[in-house]
Amino acid sequence: FHTGDIIDTYTDVEQWECAQRNFGLVPKNVMSLYLTGNHDVGFTSADYSYYYEYFGDGEKVLPGGNGGIYNNGKAQYILYSTQNCDYIFLGFGWNITEGMVNWAKDLLETYSDRVCILMTHSYLDTDATLTSNGELLYDGIVSTCPNVALVLCGHMHGTAVSVSTFDDDGDGTAERTVTQILADYQGES
Repeated sequence: FHTGDIIDTYTDVEQWECAQRNFGLVPKNVMSLYLTGNHDVGFTSADYSYYYEYFGDGEKVLPGGNGGIYNNGKAQYILYSTQNCDYIFLGFGWNITEGMVNWAKDLLETYSDRVCILMTHSYLDTDATLTSNGELLYDGIVSTCPNVALVLCGHMHGTAVSVSTFDDDGDGTAERTVTQILADYQGES
């Protein structure tokens, strides 16, 4: 799983070619999600054309996965089961919209029996507070969908952890814990 910033400068063809070669080493039957970050699509432009050219906008986005995509891969999910648990891995690229959140809420209701691992580019800051994208996801999905158990993100240079508890059945006792982790080592030497 990759939470975005696959490359540094989204218009640099050499960087995309290098990323395509290296990510191409992952066997096609390996479940994987490659989410976009602001460096992959532009901070304000959200230009997905280079990402689509080098990583695809459909089947290539979900190699080896049993899942689906929203809006040409701007959000993606994979269903995966082990002997002991059924999962839904849910990923959001850069520039999250209300439409993406609504799509995900419907998806998590459909697969309410699966544990959700949510991944996105921007969610936590280095002081473990929520970014604006994080607030949108927290309010729209994390706090309201009882199957969300873990959130992974990048974007901010550093690491942070935040733990939230939720009383999903309204009995006054929190029965769900969601761990939220920022891991972005691009500033490390």
